[in-house]
Amino acid sequence: MQKAVVGLFFKNTDFNIIPKALTQWKEWVKSRKLAKENARLILNCLNHPLAIYFKKWKYEKADSEKVLDRLSKK
Repeated sequence: MQKAVVGLFFKNTDFNIIPKALTQWKEWVKSRKLAKENARLILNCLNHPLAIYFKKWKYEKADSEKVLDRLSKK
């Protein structure tokens, strides 16, 4: 593995391609880590002990707003 990596850096013919490939790979790894972190945060929020009460409050509010929209202004 080490010989392959060293060979990639010291061959003159492929030297123009390598920096771009490494940059794209670093960006992909960075985006993958960010997606992993966001997924972990979302799962933690969903598994929070108070999440049940938040959902109950959220949907009750939406239902009450729908009832108010159906009423006339008189």
